[in-house]
Formats: sequence, C-alpha cells, structure tokens
Amino acid sequence: MQYQLGINNLALDFFTQAIEIARLSSTSVVPPWEALVWRGNIYNLAGQQDLAIADYNDAINLHPHKEGFFNRGTAHSGQGKYAEAIADYTAALALDPQVKEAYVGRCAIYGKQGKYAEAFADCTAALALDPQVKEAYVGRCAIYGEQGKYAEAIADCTAALAIDPQYEDAYVNRCAIYGKQGKYVEAFADCTAALALDPQVKEAYVNRGAAYGGQGKYAEAIADYTQAINLAPEFAGSYTGRGNVYANWEKYNEAVADYQRAISLDPAPYTYCVLGITYTKTNDFVSAIMVLEKGRQLDTKGQYPWCQIALDNARKGTPTP
Repeated sequence: MQYQLGINNLALDFFTQAIEIARLSSTSVVPPWEALVWRGNIYNLAGQQDLAIADYNDAINLHPHKEGFFNRGTAHSGQGKYAEAIADYTAALALDPQVKEAYVGRCAIYGKQGKYAEAFADCTAALALDPQVKEAYVGRCAIYGEQGKYAEAIADCTAALAIDPQYEDAYVNRCAIYGKQGKYVEAFADCTAALALDPQVKEAYVNRGAAYGGQGKYAEAIADYTQAINLAPEFAGSYTGRGNVYANWEKYNEAVADYQRAISLDPAPYTYCVLGITYTKTNDFVSAIMVLEKGRQLDTKGQYPWCQIALDNARKGTPTP
C-alpha cells in the first residue's frame, strides 16, 4: 500500500508539473487538457472524486472530449451522483458511439435505478461492440435476476466466467440468482469461489448468508452476515438479511434490533414491513401497526402486497405467520 501511494504521489507530481509547463509553453509535448485528465484519473483511483472532477471540469472546458466526459462520469458514479454520471456517459457516447465502457457504466446506473429496459439496452449495446465485455454480461445478469428471468441471468453470468474464470462479480451475482432459485449448493459454491478470490467482498457474505438461511443453517448465516457488517457497517442490506435470519430463528429481539439499524441507514419499505411482522410475533401490535403503515406508505410501487395483509392482521391483534 505504501509503495502504491508512493507511485501515486510521483505520478501526481509529474502531471502537476506537466500541467504547469503545458499552460506556460505552446510547444509542450502534452496538451494541458490531457495532463488534467491523467491527474484526474489518479485522484479518481485514490477515491478523491472531488479533486478528480475538478480536473475533469478544467480538461473539458479546455477541450471537450470523450475521455473527459467518460472519466468524469465514473467519478460522479462513485459519488452516487447518478444523474450527472448518466449525462456524462451520454455526452461521451455522443462524441463517440463506440465507447463500450460508457454503455457499461450507464447500464449499471440504470440497473440501480430500476430502469431495466434502459439498462438491458446499454449492456446489450456494449456486447454488440465487443462480445468479450465481461462487465456487460454481469450487468445484464443482474437485470435478469431482478426481473425473475433466472435462466437468462445464469447464462449471462456463466458467459462472463467463460471470458474470465477469476471474475468475482460474476460468481457473486450468480450466487444470488441460485439462492433465489433455492439452489443453495450452487449458491454456496459460487459465493465461496468469490471469497477465495477476494475475502473482502461483502456481497458474497450477504448472498452466502441468504443461502445458509434458506437451508435453515441459521448460525452459519448469522456468521456470514456479521462478517459482511464488519466489512461494511453502513450497508443496510446486511442488517436486513441478518434480521430475517433472526426472525426465522424466532430470535425476535435480535431481529428487531437489526431491522431498526437497517432502517436508520436506509428507510426501505420492505424493512418496515418485515419489522412490523416481527412486532406482531412479540404481541406488540401498537408498534406493528405504526411501522406497517409506514411500510405501506413508502411502497409506492406496490411491491409488497403482503404488507397490507400484515397490517390488517395487526389491526385485529393477530400475528402474521
């Protein structure tokens, strides 16, 4: 790590000097906009997106070009500024429709936003340009999974692994799909393969925890979710998953604590609904009604119709199974 930081510092010094020389001299080998892009890339890789974006802004103002827009898009995406990232990826593609990486980046964001038609179109466009783009297969795999098209999802993640057998994201995503299908042996194998490649992948622990939970192996599931929480304490999904395991294990107090923590990080309607159901199992119908009403209010897309059933039951003083 110290060696890498030293390289980054040397590179930063080099490109900073190149920028100054380019601005002062009309005969500079490296144009200032290009040096700005390279320095922005170094900042971006170091996780300093604000500094990266400042350099990309200056580069684009000097010379609008696809690299500046694309790289600024990755920086915006890293900050969770998805509208800005999409605008940048779109600008890069307007300048050059062959930038397959821009399609992949935009596909990933559309997928996070639940815009599956747009996401699918972009990942498919990337594959039309280059059928070896493993990230596009994984992006499409995730989209198919959200749509319940599990056979197609498995096929795409498998295609990504045919290109790169060491591609951990493909294992993680295929693990999740197998888990949704109830194919827990296959799910376990894929998530374990991902962790063998990188033991810091929280999603692999989350998905393997879900597979353990589906098999009724509650202690193992709790251990995996806890490891995911240790790696990323601010990721709400780990708490929700662990809460589900505790609830199935009839450890309701622990489940309530995890759901409450998840809601404090991400007030998702699903979590309110499962928290409400858990309250009914402890005969705390006052709390149950309150959070179930909140869950129904937040569920604007009607994804969880069972939440209304649980609310009706709670109002009658009846626990929901």
